[in-house]
Amino acid sequence: MPHKRIHSVRIPSQESSDKTTVNEQKQKITRKRLIIWSLIGCIVLVFVLFSRFGLITNISLRSESHALEDEVKSLRLHNDSLRKVIHKLTKDTLEIERIAREHYGLIKSGETVYIVEQK
Repeated sequence: MPHKRIHSVRIPSQESSDKTTVNEQKQKITRKRLIIWSLIGCIVLVFVLFSRFGLITNISLRSESHALEDEVKSLRLHNDSLRKVIHKLTKDTLEIERIAREHYGLIKSGETVYIVEQK
C-alpha cells in the first residue's frame, strides 16, 4: 500500500481570527493569574500584619515588654532603698533613737521636752 500525503492549508481569514482568539485567551489567563496572585498576596499581607504572630502584635508586645522592664527596674530600686532602711533600723542605734523620738515622742531619762508651736 502506498502512503498518501495529506496537506493542510489554512485560509488567511481564519488564521487571523485564530491568532486573536489565542491572544485573547492568553490575556484572560494572564488576568486570572494576576488576580489569583494578588489575592494570595493580600492574604499573606493580612496574615503578616494582623495574625497572632504578626507585625502589629509583635510591636505591641515589645512595647509592653519595655514598659514591664522599666517597672521592674524601678521596683528593684525601691526594694534596694527599703533594704537600706531595714538595715539602718536593725543596726544603727542613732537611727532607731531618731525614729523613736520623732514618731513616738520618747525621751531619755533626765531630758525635758519643749514643744514649740508655729504660727
